[in-house]
Amino acid sequence: MTKRPPSARCVHCIRFFEKLSWDHVFPKSWYPDTTLPNLEKWKIPSCKPCNSEYGRLEDDLMIRIGLCLDPNDPKSLGIPQKAIRAISPQFAKDENDKLLRNAKRRQILGQASFSHDVPHHGIYPNFGNVFNIPKEDQIAVNISPETCAG
Repeated sequence: MTKRPPSARCVHCIRFFEKLSWDHVFPKSWYPDTTLPNLEKWKIPSCKPCNSEYGRLEDDLMIRIGLCLDPNDPKSLGIPQKAIRAISPQFAKDENDKLLRNAKRRQILGQASFSHDVPHHGIYPNFGNVFNIPKEDQIAVNISPETCAG
């Protein structure tokens, strides 16, 4: 009996697989609440391990960027709230989820810069003090190359 060759490639690792899942090019969580419900969201074929790994990275990046967005701006409506919920234990589904949310919160706050320690270099465009927050109340969320590396 001859084994059937794999049918398709994962776009991330370029290996062939019999069965692939779909990876959203822009994760669903990155779309603001103002996104039209019938907007087509691009998907690409992905193996499950790559889809899981990139999903983990995308979730972490969404939290970090979401915490820096204006919650009242229609262009980002809902994203800051998703970011806050992702690190808030009161929104946990169970005890394990509560532990994970607390750990993520500690990780992000542990890497953040507060008040006068907020660096002036390395601030992404339109992510500086766009809310006119006094210097003593400012917090900078770190997005390092490791945060984005797969």
